[in-house]
Amino acid sequence: MATFQSGFENGFGETDLYEDIAPSFFYGIKQRDKDKRAQALEQIYKTVEIWASRKNEEVAKKLFVEHLPTMLRLSVECPLEDVRTAFTRIVTMLKESGVKVPNVIHPAPSSFSRERLNNTFVSGVSQLEETSSAIFVEAFINQLRVPRLIQLLGYHPKYLQCFLRTHNFLMRGDGPLPYPDRHYIAIMAASRHRCSYLVSMQEKEFLEQNGDPTWLLGLNHIPTKLRNLLTLNKLLAHQPWHVRADTYKNLLVGPDSFSLGELAHAIVIMTHYHVLASFALGCGVNPEIDTPQGNCYEDVSQIPAFCYQGNPALGVIGSPSDSEVTDSDIVFSPASSSPAYVINKTEKFFDTTCVMTNGVETSSCSLMKTLDSVKDINFDPELETKEAMDREFHESRSVSDLDFKQPTSPLLTPQDLMKYLIDPKYGHEDIESNSALKDGVSGLVCYCGIAMKR
Repeated sequence: MATFQSGFENGFGETDLYEDIAPSFFYGIKQRDKDKRAQALEQIYKTVEIWASRKNEEVAKKLFVEHLPTMLRLSVECPLEDVRTAFTRIVTMLKESGVKVPNVIHPAPSSFSRERLNNTFVSGVSQLEETSSAIFVEAFINQLRVPRLIQLLGYHPKYLQCFLRTHNFLMRGDGPLPYPDRHYIAIMAASRHRCSYLVSMQEKEFLEQNGDPTWLLGLNHIPTKLRNLLTLNKLLAHQPWHVRADTYKNLLVGPDSFSLGELAHAIVIMTHYHVLASFALGCGVNPEIDTPQGNCYEDVSQIPAFCYQGNPALGVIGSPSDSEVTDSDIVFSPASSSPAYVINKTEKFFDTTCVMTNGVETSSCSLMKTLDSVKDINFDPELETKEAMDREFHESRSVSDLDFKQPTSPLLTPQDLMKYLIDPKYGHEDIESNSALKDGVSGLVCYCGIAMKR
């Protein structure tokens, strides 16, 4: 693979630059020193300018397909103003050169807003605390992006700091599992909750850690050792009270077994991403700009308003395994892969009205209407003290008082996630008895205790 420097030396290397994955082309801007970043940015501008002059050649088209979405993202979402300005200049130059530049589908990190939250990357700190701004810069230096999930957590900087320490140690720190395996386990975990946002992010990380690209073709292409985790992953995601001592024992003995440390690491990753998927879905995290669901070449104004009210983090494009489910049964949620609104992928748009199933509103419209009604309950603009706000909170209606209706229809699985799933119809069921939960927990405790004594 060609290096960052060799690509710039050639300016237009058909055999070397195109072999670079997109992030490596931009590694030069991962500098804390502003002067060094300026040099790298100027080199990138000159190189892209050469590509633009040869835009009709096949290799130039491939280069733009590979790098243009990242340039678009850096022109919009970057905590470093000099980088953001430089890539805005590059995007403008490309448009003036006749290169077709994609449009951002979701300008905001959350589908609950159609604008960037507080213009975080436009006015610097804006309404976010200075601590969050510093965290964003550090995240960008490390990852060449500030993921939209991290942007949302930036409203709680103290929690975000703790979260990132844990997350980075789990996925990038010292540990028994190889780095590609960690990210693939994260893919399997996020897939159980149909969270395409996390899956797409982890697929990128997997490849950046030199993971085998064939693994991303599906479960039939991964080692048996990882495939053995599928049943445990399914149980932990949906019905953890059914986990038994034998569930762990089968993974720790025999061929293709895990060490105790490896299994513990894998379990923590799976549960971490099960919870993270719930957060992404609940906050309606929009797709990253440089993913296929985050940009398109068509006029964004033609995308139906429903696409902003739905949940692009949750996938709804059905598969053969989701048979007997009709369009009227579809339940939408914002963090799974975007539904059929990605207009450069499909021509079909879903209706912008609320979906009704058995007379029950099952789309996000029902939730939004409930939230709107709750906002006005006992609201007093004069409440300013912490004591008054605490009192108001405890006097307000509990969640059990709200009229939320449970959808009766199954949730469709995105076509691109089916390859990471076994038994896709397996899901949550209420605990049938306390003994089931007790047996599951005691089995885990007893077996781990026995294993550790060894």
